[in-house]
Amino acid sequence: MPTIHIKDVPVELHRRLKAQAKCEGISVSQVALREIRRSIEHLDAGVMPPAPDCPPLKEVLDELAAQPRRHLSPSPTEMLREDRDSR
Repeated sequence: MPTIHIKDVPVELHRRLKAQAKCEGISVSQVALREIRRSIEHLDAGVMPPAPDCPPLKEVLDELAAQPRRHLSPSPTEMLREDRDSR
């Protein structure tokens, strides 16, 4: 599973996350992940506006899906195979 490291967390925010985690008997990471999920759900539901000049995620995904598929030559698989065979 991917990992996110967050630097420069304000002391007060960290203190509040730590207190909430202790109160619930879970880790600070679990509290932070839950809050990130809530924020994304609010964005997806249109409850929370996206950042300025940032289109909604669904709009970006729809735009990407509408673009034609591109075929790379050589394909990534062929490139990897060639690299492995050269060792």
